[in-house]
Amino acid sequence: TMGRFRFGDDPERLRLCVVIASAVLVLLWVCRACSRRRRGRKGQFGAVLPPQVAAALADARSKQKQAVASLTPEDFAAALEQYAVALRLLDHPIIRWHLGICQIDYGAVAAGVTQMTTAVSTGPQFFSMQDHRRLKAANDLLLMQCVQRQPYQKPRGRQAHSSNALSLEWDDVFSQAELSKLDDAAMSIWTFLNTADTCAKTLWYPAGQLPRNAVEQAIARLSPLAQQIYDQSQGSDDDTTLLGCEYWVRLQTSRRGVAMHYDMDQPAKTSTAMFLPAVSSILYLGQDSSRFDLEPGPTVILSQKPNYVGAVVHHVPPKPASGKFVWPRRGRYAVFPGNLHHGVMPSNSDVRRATVLVNYWRGDGMGRGHRPQAPTCVEPA
Repeated sequence: TMGRFRFGDDPERLRLCVVIASAVLVLLWVCRACSRRRRGRKGQFGAVLPPQVAAALADARSKQKQAVASLTPEDFAAALEQYAVALRLLDHPIIRWHLGICQIDYGAVAAGVTQMTTAVSTGPQFFSMQDHRRLKAANDLLLMQCVQRQPYQKPRGRQAHSSNALSLEWDDVFSQAELSKLDDAAMSIWTFLNTADTCAKTLWYPAGQLPRNAVEQAIARLSPLAQQIYDQSQGSDDDTTLLGCEYWVRLQTSRRGVAMHYDMDQPAKTSTAMFLPAVSSILYLGQDSSRFDLEPGPTVILSQKPNYVGAVVHHVPPKPASGKFVWPRRGRYAVFPGNLHHGVMPSNSDVRRATVLVNYWRGDGMGRGHRPQAPTCVEPA
């Protein structure tokens, strides 16, 4: 008969058990830390704030969400007024923090940065490293603002296809009827990605799959155009293949802008590696009235690429040798290499800025390569 097993009889199995036990302990520690953070964030509206103040803050955040969806000055004014009500009840760092975010959403970046900075300095115990990164992004956005001494005048006319190596643009790829259909599809996607019960930030469209919605139908038509900038930047001897497209919708007022950044798979970033798409692209939807007009708030593309060392992104070169403005226009499609530094200039206009962002991810000939994964990047239902 087989005798009872003892760990000392098999050192390899003993080491394996120790490794597994250590991994389980680490996992339990991480889960506990995440639970504490969730309780702490939830407590900002419960245990930390009196019930009346927490209710006023919740009402202000609800009005802010409505304003972000409608992008009307009236809704933003109502949200800001409700934050003022909450502050009159209790001047608390958490209220100031969310007030600052609301001001930035509307485009009052300087005022928003001031409120967020005050909140962090007076109540550092309430804010995480993620909050500090958000404050840094707000400061970066503030650096992009410029003083506009003359009222903005929309330039008339159409821009021709660009030959600038930083990007390529095409106009009138879609008819007016197709753009109207894209408006509805984009709004549905924006609503889905901004609901409270989803972790998804982007959607995934695998290469070779039939389109499942109007946006994916548009991507299928736009993909050959995006291929042109990739061929231009990589050369004809590249042997990679398309894995698929990551896409999402950004809806905001032109006042807000977007801080300079690199597109990347944020959840997959480690202390030693970061993952960037092969091509980034923007489809500008804008407003129906701007069919033949250029709009404020251009996309800024700089000739800088990231060098990731010690979990810090260094710009190469430190000062860009060249740059380009891509002005929004309804129906315009702009593509540029996925490793370029870019952002959106804020403006003093209340124009509704609606864009579909599409990143193209590539792998080797066997279909192997990095692509964004769930739960932050999912396939549409």
